[in-house]
Amino acid sequence: MRVFATLLVLIGCSGGEPVDDKPPEEICDNLEDDDLDELADCADPDCAALCGEVCTNGTDDDLDGLTDCLDDDCDGLCPEQCADGRDNDGDGAIDCEDRDCFGSCPEVCGDGLDNDGDGKVDCLDEECVTPTCDEICADGRDNDADGLVDCADDDCQDPSCPEDCFDSRDNDADGRVDCDDIDCDGSCPEVCTDGRDNDADGRVDCDDDECEGLCDADGDGFFNADFGGDDCDDTRFEVNPSRPEICNGDEVLDDDCDGLYDEDDPDIDPLTLIAWGRDADGDGYGTTRDATLACQAPEGFGFADTDCDDTRDDVNPSMPEICNPDGPLDDDCDGRVDDADPDISPDSYLEWYADRDGDGFGADDDFEYACSRPDGTAATNDDCDDADPEVGPPSLWLPDEDGDGYGLGDPFEPVPSCDAPGPDLAPDWRGEDCGGLDPTVFPGAPEVCDDYVDQDCDGEDEPCAGDLIYGATGQCSGGSLYSLNTETGVETVVCRLSGGYSGLAFDDAGVLYGTMDSCSGGTLNRIDLPSCVETRIAAPVRNETGLAWADGLLYAVDTSSSTHQVDPLTGDARSLGFSAVDCCGADIAADELGQMYYADGGRTLGTIDLATGAKRDLFDGEFRQGLTFHNGEVLGLAGFVSILAYDPLTGASRPLGVRFSDDSLDAIASPTP
Repeated sequence: MRVFATLLVLIGCSGGEPVDDKPPEEICDNLEDDDLDELADCADPDCAALCGEVCTNGTDDDLDGLTDCLDDDCDGLCPEQCADGRDNDGDGAIDCEDRDCFGSCPEVCGDGLDNDGDGKVDCLDEECVTPTCDEICADGRDNDADGLVDCADDDCQDPSCPEDCFDSRDNDADGRVDCDDIDCDGSCPEVCTDGRDNDADGRVDCDDDECEGLCDADGDGFFNADFGGDDCDDTRFEVNPSRPEICNGDEVLDDDCDGLYDEDDPDIDPLTLIAWGRDADGDGYGTTRDATLACQAPEGFGFADTDCDDTRDDVNPSMPEICNPDGPLDDDCDGRVDDADPDISPDSYLEWYADRDGDGFGADDDFEYACSRPDGTAATNDDCDDADPEVGPPSLWLPDEDGDGYGLGDPFEPVPSCDAPGPDLAPDWRGEDCGGLDPTVFPGAPEVCDDYVDQDCDGEDEPCAGDLIYGATGQCSGGSLYSLNTETGVETVVCRLSGGYSGLAFDDAGVLYGTMDSCSGGTLNRIDLPSCVETRIAAPVRNETGLAWADGLLYAVDTSSSTHQVDPLTGDARSLGFSAVDCCGADIAADELGQMYYADGGRTLGTIDLATGAKRDLFDGEFRQGLTFHNGEVLGLAGFVSILAYDPLTGASRPLGVRFSDDSLDAIASPTP
């Protein structure tokens, strides 16, 4: 029974439901006193974590330990506090920067504000003595903190300051410094040109003994004109108003200071005038022609009657007597010539060498000095044998490595020798060899026409009579490039090639291109003439059989694929989608208008449209390979590399009458379409 009664008490007796006696909580935003503590919403401490500081109720509303204006939350809503580092009133200025604090803060120098509220701002305030301030010249303070106060400071040049006569400064700001300032008169030495009594001795400028050396520097008793005197040149004792006007040689002087010079002055002493005559060679020495008296030489005149040869400016009395290889000459006009003049310059003597065999070449074991050649002497000492008149100076030799009798020139220097020094040298008088190690190339050698070689060293390859066509062999192991004269039939080997070529074509500039057989790499190459240096341009097809040039592009054909168009500058290639030939061993060629011709293995000659690939047969004959356009005709290789010509205008064909000798020739090309 006791246990049951206890349970009844615990669970209550209201319909069997428990009784909740927990006090209600404050709701902070419904304007009601929910917890019945007589405080509603943010006025209740239970809401402190959710409510901000109320700045005027004396309560720490947000429970951060700071009340009202002491709380950062109240910045901008309170009066400025001058030492808390905060902008309490929200005006953008903090503490002593805020005008509300002026009068309670120290002066801040340089902010433009009267921080201490004494009516003086920045450097005008006694509290500001700093290098950032300018010196104020009359306030008794060292404003710029340089240890100098007011007028003692170099910064002070001011009417309130007295002039210091020895500090090189315009202290009183009147535009005059030190002794130039009238305030310094009596403290300075006399200045002889300023009209002031600088030393305060009662005498001014040149009247002062201190100025004697300046006013009359030359001591001739006349004051300098710059100091108020009448001496026009106080550096020369002989120039002053008491002197006579005279000629002064090369100088022009106003000797008597009357403003007139030399012969223009009627007071000139006539005994000092100089006689002048015409000077045709301009050496300063004249003749008696048009003689005149003057101080200075008139234009075109020289000292009269002094030049013994007025046609040469190197002959006059001022010149030294010298030896003249071109003939005797009286250089100094004293009437004596060369060896007969004792005044001759010994440095001009010539060396003459003993010439015992009389051949005009001397030996170096005996010589003498003279102007003219003494008997039995020569001008040189290079005689290889001075006892044999048939032997003269040494010959000059150049390297002759190919043994053709002509030596190599620049950069090789000739080697002098009295005897022939060896078989690998040649005398330089024969001329210079232009052929290097090729013994068939030397000056005067027989010229082979149009072989790109200058055999006779005349600077050009002699052209053959008639036109040339070129042919290349198709041997995979390497072949040759030939030229063939279509008029004479002369065939020349131009050079060796690295592989076999099945197509050749010249562009408009005369550059040769070729397509290699597939066994030689199957590439499109440029072939430089006459060196035959081969440069790969592109590899557009696998089995090239022909090549042509038209409208700035190359066209390469392949019987197993198609015709390709190739840009020779970039190597870019594109397929035209058709094959211009039907069988191996065929070729294509274009005329000067861009019309394309083809020859295939069936020996048919025809034209082809480069846009569509449509063909039109022209001729059934012996054309089998190697096609080109030459002088208005289509040329093609027929049996055994003879050449057949076809005229597109008449439709007639004919043998050309010339042929290549190499039966392995596969391609031909002409530089003259």
